[in-house]
Amino acid sequence: MDLRVAAAKAAIGLKKLFDKNSIPFCSAIITAAGSGTRMGGVSKQFIELNGKKTVLYSLEAFGNCDYVKEIVVTARADEVEKMKETVGEFYASKPVKVVAGGKTRQESVENAFFALDKKCGCVAIHDAARPLVTSSDAKLLFEEAFRYGAATAAYPVADSMKKVDGNLFLASDADRDGVWAVQTPQVFLCDVYKAALAVARRDSLEVTDDNSIVTHAGFSVKAVNTGNKSFKLTSPEDVGLIEALLVKRKEENIDNSTITEETI
Repeated sequence: MDLRVAAAKAAIGLKKLFDKNSIPFCSAIITAAGSGTRMGGVSKQFIELNGKKTVLYSLEAFGNCDYVKEIVVTARADEVEKMKETVGEFYASKPVKVVAGGKTRQESVENAFFALDKKCGCVAIHDAARPLVTSSDAKLLFEEAFRYGAATAAYPVADSMKKVDGNLFLASDADRDGVWAVQTPQVFLCDVYKAALAVARRDSLEVTDDNSIVTHAGFSVKAVNTGNKSFKLTSPEDVGLIEALLVKRKEENIDNSTITEETI
């Protein structure tokens, strides 16, 4: 076993020492360095949803999470200043830093990870294109990461699953038992993520999901059923739906602090 992984697994063993008086310093990374290709070249993070830019919804959710002490936002190199101006629209008592992303999401997250406060012991990684995240989602996932070392937002797949052939005709059934769709936030103890990054570099691993980096290194990630409510803004058709859900949430005056895993 890689020594870095062994050391990180030993650190996970200490998680039992965590209690309400010894919660680690927690940070959030919001990835917002995408190109917006499927949105016609428009950067999703700057699209306005009900009069507010998409990225600000994620900033608000993590800004309202008691565990989070700082937020780092990634942006395309040519949009760093624009992102700083946008972040300036968000008034928070917590530090918010903007860093340039890389050529891939993986590089962008790595840039943000090494820009975190040195005290950081646990980090949430979230896509800005998922504006329906709530502070209660973040709180629940942090708590599960404290217990298990790593936790991810997910939900069990309900649709029938099929395999298709090379011509896209249905070929056979695919067993959906135990199949979960994974979303963000994804939360990791920093020792775990840092060790996993080292293994990914060694193996030249390139993925688009941080869970894959962590499991590739031999760590386990706890799936937390947060429900299918944090889907991704991918195409122009999604804008109206997400706006409607945001309005519904506001009308229902949902108190995020009262939402738990049991109430989802």
